[in-house]
Amino acid sequence: MSTPSPLARALAEIRQLHAFFEDWFTGRLAPSAHGLARVADVLDPSFFLVTPAGERLGRTRLLRFLEAAHDSRPPEFRLEVRHAEARVVAADHVLAQYEELHSGDGPPTRRIASALFRPEPLAPNGVAWLFVHETWRDAGAADQAPALVTRLRP
Repeated sequence: MSTPSPLARALAEIRQLHAFFEDWFTGRLAPSAHGLARVADVLDPSFFLVTPAGERLGRTRLLRFLEAAHDSRPPEFRLEVRHAEARVVAADHVLAQYEELHSGDGPPTRRIASALFRPEPLAPNGVAWLFVHETWRDAGAADQAPALVTRLRP
């Protein structure tokens, strides 16, 4: 059996981490001594997130936010990942873009996210998150794939 490509590992990580977030936010995943270890294990120490509102959250602040957000959404909350696409930026990094749809706790919201990954052999999917940038997308927009990420050249 062959080893999954960096692209496949990044796409698997996106889907699995967002499934974890849905279970965490709804309380389907019980807090334990390990708590957010799944998230902490895949965020690079230098990780940061730019929220749709333009706020920059570093790794520590994001983990604190997630810890406080456990069981903060109703059981019907869903976090769906759509239109995930990835491109190799360099031999050892992957840039991916995907759409998130949040529903079940008020009007649905959608955002486009771009994420940068690096290899991390100890992480569940073999990649670590370096950076995420989210942008709001009109929840009523036609269901179409977001603009594809273009290949960047060094």
